[in-house]
Amino acid sequence: MKVRLISIGKSSPKWIEDAVEEYLTRLRSHMNITTLWAKKEQQFLEIVEKEDPSSIFLLDERGKTFKSSKEFSDWFFSRHDAARHKEINFVIGGAEGFPNPAWKNRYQSISLSNLTLTQQMARVVLLEQIYRSMEIEKG
Repeated sequence: MKVRLISIGKSSPKWIEDAVEEYLTRLRSHMNITTLWAKKEQQFLEIVEKEDPSSIFLLDERGKTFKSSKEFSDWFFSRHDAARHKEINFVIGGAEGFPNPAWKNRYQSISLSNLTLTQQMARVVLLEQIYRSMEIEKG
């Protein structure tokens, strides 16, 4: 399974970086997971727009919601199966949202919470839910 987190924004505080690294370490024994942090909007646009649209999932408060971690896990593994072992890309926008408004019509969206999260916190919450999905899948 290949999963990639694509995000725009400045560097994170050390405690966020430590949390992200902790989850990446836990997940790497189960999947090929990578992160890509774009510092500039143009770089972010180029990275996302070159990917297969069916592999892109925007993190957006108006996206598909999940009632539980089990529901997220079921969705996550169904996306993996549908992707036929292609990469799944989770895209986290910056403080102003996504730089290309047309993306909301082009790509699928999911929501981690009705609350607004910083992109740094969204990284940690998403990684935790992916890790929890792996644990749920293992039983």
